[in-house]
Amino acid sequence: MNMSVALTLKRTLKHLRDVLLPVFCCGCDRYLASPQRKLCVGCQRTLLQVSADLNHETPTAQTLCALDSAGPYASEPLRTLLHRFKYHRQVWVFDELKEPIDGALGRLGLASYIDAVAAVPLHRQRYDERGFNQSAVIAEHVARRLGKPLLRDTLKRIRPTKAQMSID
Repeated sequence: MNMSVALTLKRTLKHLRDVLLPVFCCGCDRYLASPQRKLCVGCQRTLLQVSADLNHETPTAQTLCALDSAGPYASEPLRTLLHRFKYHRQVWVFDELKEPIDGALGRLGLASYIDAVAAVPLHRQRYDERGFNQSAVIAEHVARRLGKPLLRDTLKRIRPTKAQMSID
């Protein structure tokens, strides 16, 4: 097969893929020209800017505590990404949340204060509803990022509690 035929075939297959399997931004549902990305440029910029603009508290040797997040929960596209990740089993969405989480971890400089990372467990009933524990996915990433051990099965949830969405 000569080069021009191969190139034409490659372009045709790409266009066919785009028509049959279009890729949309997981933050705002806009069409994405590149299937390698999960967020459009606008949502990615907004997500990173919202995370960077937060007022962060840093730990001290006396308190050994910190409060930070990847961004305000109600902000878009963070809210949509978290809902898709947590409630719709779209675990691949977490890839787009790693950079803001890494930014928060870097700003806080927590590595020297942390011995290990543990996930908040789900009750078996909620785990069966969701099919996975989003806290475990996040904890695995945080432990890897900080170079700390991940404590599995250390914490146990004994009784089912109300879903956070139902709490005012």
